Amino acid sequence: MADVINAFSRGSEYISLFIDDNMKRGIKDKSEAEVDATLEKSILVLRYLSDKDIFETYYKKHLCKRLLLKKSQSVEVEKQMISRMKIELGNSFTLKLEAMFKDMTLSEELSNGYRNHVAGMNESSDAKRAELSIKVLTSMTWPLEAFRSGTDGGEQEGGGGRTQIIYPASILRVKEGFERFYSQKYSGRKLTWQNNMGDADLKARFPNSRHAVHDVNCSTYAMLILLLFNELPTNATATLEEIEARTNIPLDDLKRNLQSLAVAPKTRFLIKEPMSRDINAGDRFKWNSEYNSKFLRIKVGVVSAGNKVEGDRERKETEKKNNDSRGFAIEAAVVRIMKQRKELAHAQLLTETITQLTHQFRPDVNMIKKRVESLIEREYLERVEEAPVPSYRYLA
Repeated sequence: MADVINAFSRGSEYISLFIDDNMKRGIKDKSEAEVDATLEKSILVLRYLSDKDIFETYYKKHLCKRLLLKKSQSVEVEKQMISRMKIELGNSFTLKLEAMFKDMTLSEELSNGYRNHVAGMNESSDAKRAELSIKVLTSMTWPLEAFRSGTDGGEQEGGGGRTQIIYPASILRVKEGFERFYSQKYSGRKLTWQNNMGDADLKARFPNSRHAVHDVNCSTYAMLILLLFNELPTNATATLEEIEARTNIPLDDLKRNLQSLAVAPKTRFLIKEPMSRDINAGDRFKWNSEYNSKFLRIKVGVVSAGNKVEGDRERKETEKKNNDSRGFAIEAAVVRIMKQRKELAHAQLLTETITQLTHQFRPDVNMIKKRVESLIEREYLERVEEAPVPSYRYLA
């Protein structure tokens, strides 16, 4: 079975996608026994997988999206899966996965605290009119690149190479109000807003629709686009370039959200001129006052927002990240071994390093050699010149 699983170079990714599909759809309406069997099947396949570190990378990405986009059928089943992984693979494997759930719990408590804070305000404010639910994520724990589409959707004061999103005044006041609340609670911490990961619930009025008011759920970027048209005169148009300039939404994300708002048949809140599937330079958009829907609640999807098989570019990025992580793991293992053994022959060091790391991945001998050379250059190790066989000595 191990040979079959490891014969496919993308096995780690597909096993994670198999679990992802089950967590989002496969376990729906299944009995407890059937869910248990699905989890056990996943663990069985994972047991024989050699590149468990690559699986961990994909699993964190997929879990990140399930939690933040609220796609999981059951948080309890998600936790059961992680508990099984912990038994099978050890505490170190599930450390960051468990930390993600901890962040979600703390964020819920933080959001409740902020709502109570707002409720205690005497004056009427934007914060009272807009209900805010916040997820404060530890940057080193969450694979935030899972939400990026070639651009960085985060922002921070002073730029730092990130996009500074332009918020409408009412939204900006809510944002700044939470920042004040957070800084009072956690002095010294700094928030970086990940606009590409949020969503919003809006009330939308269309005079010709069968419902006077629709409840619209959309991405944060789509909200900014719709609020921009809310400020424009009736029948006024805005080009792609004008929308980009007035919102500062990264162009790739802007195009994807405009496709959802002006091309997708069920959520065509905007009229695009000329009408085509693709969003191009010079395209003009205006509010679709003739929009009509039989549904009271409307969800605006975003093109390619779900988990899917990686393309070549994404695959190369993942491989580079994993090779870097493997290099650090090899160095850490070599230092641990040499610190304990003080002096060791080259062949024995290779054997012990491979033995220590086999539970995570199949260590490449050439990579081990390169990392040993790097440790020698940085004076963690030195060659033992008088030894009968190539050997190394640990330098305290």
